Amino acid sequence: MEINSKFHLIPTEIRQEIFENLDKEYLFQCLMVNRQWCRDIVTILWRSPLQDYKSSCEVKRIISVYVGIFSKETWDYLRMNGVSRPRNVSTPIFNYASFLEHYEPHSLLLGAGIWLKQRAYNPTQNQLKKRKALASCLYRLFFLESRSIRSFYYDFNEDEDFWNSIPRECSTKLLLRNLKELRITGFSNQQTFFENLAQVCHSIRGISISSSRSSHIENDNMAKTIRNAIKAQNELQWLQLRNLSNTNVKLICSTLYSASKTLRAIRFDNINFNSLRTETVIEGMSPCVNLLCLEFSNCTGIDQQSWIETAKYLKRLECLTIRNSWLIPLDFVKQVVITSGENLQYLRLESSFHRTIANNSINIELLSTLSQHSHNFRAISLTGLDVVSAILLIKLCPELEHLDIYTANLQMTFNNLIGKLSASVNSIGIHLTSSSHNTALSENFHKEMASNCGLKLSGLPEQD
Repeated sequence: MEINSKFHLIPTEIRQEIFENLDKEYLFQCLMVNRQWCRDIVTILWRSPLQDYKSSCEVKRIISVYVGIFSKETWDYLRMNGVSRPRNVSTPIFNYASFLEHYEPHSLLLGAGIWLKQRAYNPTQNQLKKRKALASCLYRLFFLESRSIRSFYYDFNEDEDFWNSIPRECSTKLLLRNLKELRITGFSNQQTFFENLAQVCHSIRGISISSSRSSHIENDNMAKTIRNAIKAQNELQWLQLRNLSNTNVKLICSTLYSASKTLRAIRFDNINFNSLRTETVIEGMSPCVNLLCLEFSNCTGIDQQSWIETAKYLKRLECLTIRNSWLIPLDFVKQVVITSGENLQYLRLESSFHRTIANNSINIELLSTLSQHSHNFRAISLTGLDVVSAILLIKLCPELEHLDIYTANLQMTFNNLIGKLSASVNSIGIHLTSSSHNTALSENFHKEMASNCGLKLSGLPEQD
């Protein structure tokens, strides 16, 4: 009792912060201490319960709690659609729906199917009708009860009935007013959604906008609406653009200056920059002088002149990731290394194995640039990086913690690395470039590296 009474003297904000940093198992142990602790912890546990589930049984239990909150009118509607109320459903102590902060309608739709004991894929028309009826009631419940939606993940292509479930008395603007993170896929007919977003949301910290390859949007009005929604944000820290059309990319890039003071990370994924003029890229990216992370994944049409010029402004960049690196001009990467200098700590240039030979010459050129301009790297992953080059990097970068190496000979790699690793290196990714693989040798290699170097290894083929 004495310890408990002293804990009560701790300010509410500090106690809440302690709970925020505890693992789930410890939170469950604290639930029954007293009413206040119980309420504080329940609020944390039910912010995003479906995002953390590990089994169908857990999902079923979570949905059972939510359906226990349904009103008589809701059950009447469900009964008309073939969904009966089970006898074991009881009204919960708390209104758990009011605690939800992370909203992902698709998870609710899948959860509804699990609760109804339906198969996950290819349901019958009758099963789909029941699933959608239950999901729409769950949507409505959260629209009416949730106090503060902080993150919203939605694929407009997957569930066209979602917006029809919004009750008339519940405004979309009201639902989105406290949004901090937004991930949207498939937005061709959602101009009103983005207009509302621009009007009521001004403190979103992260936005991911994606479209499927088959539905590139060339609508100027739609692209301008998205641009205005991004422009309205005063605290935007990260932005991801994926599978967007030339029109969308052009308009969105032209407005990056509005978020340049706060923007810390940008990821371009499956983007064709062909139609972007040099001026558009430079005008959009050059103000982003506070950018810490930049990533390109499977991007094409990158104009060397515009991006080299842009790289000159990235003085604070800490992480550069390029997947399918052969599509990116090498001079751009070198300019980033030169400009960011000692700040650059993570460099990942990754492409498929059939590009390994081509990458060897690239790595030699890069190593020369690295040796002159940056010695503070903590992680480096270069496709085609051989053992000799890796040893050179280890000498150049005394703070290196992780390194990826590509080799066809495990034993030679081990012999070359022993005694040459700096104390800071704690993990190495070993990638075999040969199709032949000796399981016993691989297992022995794991043991030897662990015992002699104390390293964590990754990247080797799975052992039998």
